[in-house]
Order: sequence, then structure tokens, then C-alpha cells
Amino acid sequence: MNNKEFEQFVLNNGKDILRFCRITTGDTEVGDELYQDTMLKLLEKQARLNPLQNIHGRPIDLNFHPYLSMDELSKGFTDTKAKLHGGFITADCHMSYIRDHFLGYAINTGSVGNSLGVTRCHALLIEGDMGETKQTPIAMTTLSIPYDIELAARIADGYDLPNKEAYKTEVRTGVYSR
Repeated sequence: MNNKEFEQFVLNNGKDILRFCRITTGDTEVGDELYQDTMLKLLEKQARLNPLQNIHGRPIDLNFHPYLSMDELSKGFTDTKAKLHGGFITADCHMSYIRDHFLGYAINTGSVGNSLGVTRCHALLIEGDMGETKQTPIAMTTLSIPYDIELAARIADGYDLPNKEAYKTEVRTGVYSR
């Protein structure tokens, strides 16, 4: 990834990454420090990042449950602009999974705030050597992190989410409510 591509990445994703860091830590100052550390790490690895190979996140759309067939999972590899990606990550159904698919990896970290009784935030840590010419190992670790549940409910109020009240109940209780 060159400097211009990196700058565009930060412009496109920086606010979301900062918001995630603050919500995850439950503290603005600590979240800002985590954001700075994250961006510095990305900047260090900038030359090895390939924007064409990056796994994309899913906007609010279909739920990609772990029991779906390979054909049904295939929809997740195409974004809203019809671009095909080598993998996708969701956090929209309760059971975590990593599934090997002929198009790449289909990954679900579990629901934010409701992983069937667990009121924690879930994230996925992916480690590996991006940009290598030969195949190298990658490690994927699902993290389960405590966070400020009430702040997450208040943030939801600022968005036009489907089933917003059900979401807020699930975040607060860890109990499925839809």
C-alpha cells in the first residue's frame, strides 16, 4: 500500500476505528491511545499491506449464520459495490466461527454484546505476513472484551438501526429478544 492509498484508508476508516477503540476500552483517553498505537502499527506495516487483498467488513445486511451452505455464504464475499473479496468478517450472529470457503475465509466474531448470554464486545485479531510472495501462516484469535454497555446503547440511539430497541435490550442483557 503506497502513501496515497494509506491516506485514503485512514480517511475512509479512521473514524470507525477510533470509535471502535473508544467503545472497546470504555474510556476516551485510553481509546485514543489504542487508536494511535493501531495506526502506528499499520503505518509500520504499510509497505506490506495490499488494499486489493484486504478482507472486508459487512455493512448491515444479511446474517451469515454458521449453518449456511457454501452457496449461501458466497454472497458475503461481494460488497455493496459488487467487488469480490478474498474473505469477509461479520459480527452479526451469536455463534462465532471461522469457515474455510473456496473464495476465502468466512468469519463471524459473534454478536456485539450478545453472544448467547455473554454481554461482551467481540473482535477478531488477525496476524500474519501480508504482501509475501509465498503463502505464509496466519493466526486468527477471537477476543471477548468487557466494554461500556450503556455507552453502546446510547451510541445506537444516534443511528437508524433496524430493531434498535431489541438490539439495546440484547446488549444490556445478553438475551436474544427478536
